[in-house]
Amino acid sequence: MDIETWLEEAPGMQASRKIAFAQNCSGHLKRLRGLQTATSLCSRISGRNGLSRMRALCRDFSINGVSLGNGVEEAGCESDPMPAVGIGSIVGDNGSGLRNASVKAATVGVLGQSVDARSYHGIDKPFLERMFGSLESILINLIHGYTGRKAGALPGYDPIKNGVLDCQELYGLITRYLVDQYPYQRHYGTTMLGQRPIKQLQLTNQFYGAFAEICPHDRRIHLGWKSKATISDEGVKAFGLPYNSPELQAVRDHVHGKVSVFSDPDCTNHVTILIEGHPDPILGYLTWTAMSDMTIPEFLAIAEATRAEDPEETEEFEARLARVRRARFDQLHFIAVEHKLARSYMTIAEAQKKAEIVTAGQHSRPYSALPGTMDPSSIADEHATAGVRKVGAGFKPPLDGSVAPNEVPNTTKALPKPNTKGKLS
Repeated sequence: MDIETWLEEAPGMQASRKIAFAQNCSGHLKRLRGLQTATSLCSRISGRNGLSRMRALCRDFSINGVSLGNGVEEAGCESDPMPAVGIGSIVGDNGSGLRNASVKAATVGVLGQSVDARSYHGIDKPFLERMFGSLESILINLIHGYTGRKAGALPGYDPIKNGVLDCQELYGLITRYLVDQYPYQRHYGTTMLGQRPIKQLQLTNQFYGAFAEICPHDRRIHLGWKSKATISDEGVKAFGLPYNSPELQAVRDHVHGKVSVFSDPDCTNHVTILIEGHPDPILGYLTWTAMSDMTIPEFLAIAEATRAEDPEETEEFEARLARVRRARFDQLHFIAVEHKLARSYMTIAEAQKKAEIVTAGQHSRPYSALPGTMDPSSIADEHATAGVRKVGAGFKPPLDGSVAPNEVPNTTKALPKPNTKGKLS
């Protein structure tokens, strides 16, 4: 269950819904905190969904200032999210979401550690439940429409009437709290001793070092989607998207059969190509640049909407729209000319013609110093003589010798202050 479905189904946050929400956001919470890399996933999810949460855990949410769908820029956060990190340890219970072959193999592939525990032994309490407790007590309790931890916690409270926030607004509040507030407030958890998480992260990186970011090739191979394709003059195709590179074309004549193409479903810009007998992976670039910076589901939705319409009808509709827009432009232009309405812009030809008129016969006088004077920037020059006149006594060098210790300078004033005490006659 994703956050949008969860928020639309329930106006208030019930206990079962909170667990589902925390399980979906656990990877995001750990990355923003930067101290733990363990995560707890729902026991009902499949292995493919487990891999998607692992991708979110080790993903860079901000590349060159471009938002990648995490909502940080849309929420108006002042701080940047945590950079991409590697997976050190994944802690899971008896649920099939993590305890399956695909997730285990992917964890080993990205050099991570998998820790299994029993359901009745809550090993996720320090990471998941404690984090959600802080989120609830500091933020969720203050949001309009929150009905409490359990049914009937707030008697007489109408969650339907007070649930005025939509999904994006609520998600924006949570994102701003996790990015701008939580890392900078004091933390009194175990071994934290009131330190701020952002400072603890810096100290951890300084003395111990964080888990290195996963190589893009390894991330796509172990956590991405695999497909088979045949190399052609145009490269390979994965999920309907074309990819090509000079390295791929260099080995095209030596490949017999299909190759393995690994795609990142969160970004369509690159793929990793593995060829049997070739030792190194090959990076493929997206040649259909109009579909760059998308996710694979977004591309498929666009392709489906495009092909759902008859091409002949599309051409007819577009021609009609162009004709209507042209007629409206001509009508507005005719009205403006007829009534001599001023425009808010100027064309290049008009600007050139007006410049020739207003600057006709205009000449700029070359700059030169007045006779008998000099530039202000040259007054302090050592060899400046012409145009410099001394004002006052000038600089006097200090006197030779020193003042004797027993010599008291004369402090009698030449013009003492008159005695004004009493009445003046």
